[in-house]
Amino acid sequence: MNILYVSDDIEIRPLNESHATELFGLINDNREYLREWLTWVDATTTEDDIRGNIIKAANNINDRVSIDLGIFFGNKLIGKIGTHQIVWETKRTNIGYWISQGYSGRGIVTQSVSAFLDYLFDQLGLNHITIRMQPENRGSRNIPLRLGFMREGLIRDEALVNGEYKDLEYFGIKAQEWHAHKKQVSETR
Repeated sequence: MNILYVSDDIEIRPLNESHATELFGLINDNREYLREWLTWVDATTTEDDIRGNIIKAANNINDRVSIDLGIFFGNKLIGKIGTHQIVWETKRTNIGYWISQGYSGRGIVTQSVSAFLDYLFDQLGLNHITIRMQPENRGSRNIPLRLGFMREGLIRDEALVNGEYKDLEYFGIKAQEWHAHKKQVSETR
């Protein structure tokens, strides 16, 4: 997989083992911020955990199972974006993302998700993408709403985060809806 150029300052691209120290530091610096919403934070306690995840992610990209990418701002790793398992039979997947606290609220994730959707729909030929999050996570929830996703439902107690069951709200968009949304946005500019 190649680099996806999001803007002059933002790229999303695969990670390699040389990013393990930087990624572990980023997670450690944002651990309390991230653990409120994400299930994997407390289980990621060493640089070796990160290195193993990077190796597994590279294999999954090569095997077309899932995609896991770093978000870079000015060549600095500031977060991640990716798919969970891609279901090729129905051409659908779920995407997730996170960004360090110091870069949140700048539109970086919204721009990254937009570029990633272009890749998933136009290059991979997927048909349906969902994003799920805790309803209380307003920052994350606003991203699919800005990008034309529709609310598809809520599953109660879907995630176990820090020992507590949490509801997850689902938003989805199909390829034709994404292209219509982009056309509408460009016509209003």
